[in-house]
Parts: sequence; structure tokens; C-alpha cells
Amino acid sequence: EELTEYTIQEMEKLKKMRIYGPKDPKMRGGIISFNIGNLEPHQTALILDQYGIAVRSGFHCAEPLHQIIGAENGTVRASYYIYNTKEEIDKMIEVLKKIEEIT
Repeated sequence: EELTEYTIQEMEKLKKMRIYGPKDPKMRGGIISFNIGNLEPHQTALILDQYGIAVRSGFHCAEPLHQIIGAENGTVRASYYIYNTKEEIDKMIEVLKKIEEIT
């Protein structure tokens, strides 16, 4: 929950970030779905991958839900577990800032 809350706080500082789901980390567990700018989710995931950051992109077995939330092309999903660190999140946020600059 701490990592999820920290990530959401940092992501909300980005102007072109769209976070899906509840803001309360207790309501979402270790998962954050998002899109940035007008970039397709797969493009965002590919760029993050080039920096060694593993995320998933697509519909995550919930395509009808993506239509409802206005993410017709899917979302990017970051997932955390007990082995993840704030330093890893900071690295992802730095890359997302770079992505925001090009979109």
C-alpha cells in the first residue's frame, strides 16, 4: 500500500498522466493502471522496457471495462510486491517524465 500510495502521489505530478481506479491504495492493492499523453499503452510499455522497467500493457482481461473508462486501446499496468522499492518507482517516474516531454 505504501508503494502504491507513493506512486500515485508522484504520478499525479505529471500533467499528461491519467490514472484509472480508486486513489485509496487500500482499495487497489499493488496495481496501478495508467496512460500518459496520447501514447498507445504498448508504446509506453516499450519505452519503459528500454529502461529496464517491466510493466504490462493491453486490456488485462477486461476489455469491456476499458471501453467504459474511456481507455479504448487499453492501459499500462504497474504491479508491486514486497520486493519492490521506492528507488524503482523513482526510476519509472523519471522515465515517465521523459515520455511526457515527447507526447
